[in-house]
Formats: sequence, C-alpha cells, structure tokens
Amino acid sequence: MPSIIGLHIWSLKKTTTATGYSTAYSRIFPSVLKSLMMMLELDYTTTFHNLFLENTITYTAVYIILILYVILMPFLLMNLLIGLAVGDIESIQKNAGLKRLTMQVTSHTSIERMLPKRLLRRFNKETYRVFPNEKGKCSSSIMKQSQLSNYDKFQNIEISADKIDWEMRKQNQRLKSIQSMMESQQEMIRMITQKMEICTEDDFVDEGENFTECMGTDLSNGENQVKRWKSFVEKKVKK
Repeated sequence: MPSIIGLHIWSLKKTTTATGYSTAYSRIFPSVLKSLMMMLELDYTTTFHNLFLENTITYTAVYIILILYVILMPFLLMNLLIGLAVGDIESIQKNAGLKRLTMQVTSHTSIERMLPKRLLRRFNKETYRVFPNEKGKCSSSIMKQSQLSNYDKFQNIEISADKIDWEMRKQNQRLKSIQSMMESQQEMIRMITQKMEICTEDDFVDEGENFTECMGTDLSNGENQVKRWKSFVEKKVKK
C-alpha cells in the first residue's frame, strides 16, 4: 500500500513546498520511502532526506537503523495485535455463552406467556413424588435385574476366593506335615548312626582322626553292628 501511494504521488508530482516541488517525491525510491515514513508518523523530509541531499548527516549508520526499523516495526506491531486478539477470544467466548443463555431464557419466557394458563398449571409442578419401591413399572424391573446380575457376579467372585483360600490352607498343612516327617526322619537317622557307631567324615574332621582308620574294621565288628541294627529296629517296631 505505501508503495502504491508513493508511486502515485511521484507520477503526479503535485505535492509542493514553499520553494516549489518537494524533493522527496522527485524520484521513485524516495517517494516510496516518504510514504512509509508518513505511515509511521515520522518527518522523513526534514530529518533524513534534506540532510542527505546537503551531505550534512553525521553518521551513515543512521540509514541502516532506519531501514531495520521500517522492516521490523510492522512485524512487531502485527504480532502485538495478534496476541491481543488471541487474549480477547476467551473473554468473547464467555460473553457469548452468557448471552446465549439469556437469549434462551427470554425465548422460553416469551413462549410460556403465549401458552394458556391451564396447560402451564398441568405441566409446571413445584414438587414431584417418587416411589422407588413401587411395583409394576418397567424401570423398577430393569433396576432389579441389574442388581441381581451384579449380585451374582460378586457371589461368584466370593465363592472362587473361598476356594482359593481353602486350597492354600490345605497346601500349608501338607507342607507342615512334610516338614515334621523330614525332621523325624532326620532324628531317626541320627539316632541310628549313634546306635550303630557309624563314623562320618564330618566327625573325623571335627575330632582330627583319620577316615581310613575307621574304614579298616574287621568282619566281626561288622557282624556286631548288624546285630545291633536288628535289635534296634525290633525295639522300634514293638513301640
């Protein structure tokens, strides 16, 4: 838009000053730049253009800053306006919702005013009586069926849980009985070894004796051990 305005003014060259035609519109580029500065409300002619023609400007970097300002400022302003618009959307939505409710209320009230009073008295009731235990209604039957189905599900779950608990207790009892039997057998084996005077390798290690000395026994000692074993077993059977 500024470029169109600048080109139009440059083509007409109707803008004049006290000394004649304005030098800002003598060429295409200064004309477009002047239009841009007018949109930003800057006096480009006296501040930049005349100083450039007279070659009295102090720093040449001023034009670089001016060009960056002209390029960046529209983007910044546009982003600022978009941010403000996005922030206002939420408040606009709330106001629209409230306005919609008010319009619904006004429409309902206007419709009620148009209806006869007898019809309104029949349908508009201040209190409602509800009988939840009343029989012979479809809703009550549906509710009962749903409750019965839920009760059956919970009952099945409880039965399965009881079965699992009973099996666990049974397994614990079996484990305890097996443990007691193993302990009794271990005690019996220990007593048999003591009665038969059987030497073990652990005993020799503890007492510091040689295992080969005990293994080199006579046949008579073996027969005596067999007799002792038979007498011990007979005593246990009698008990």
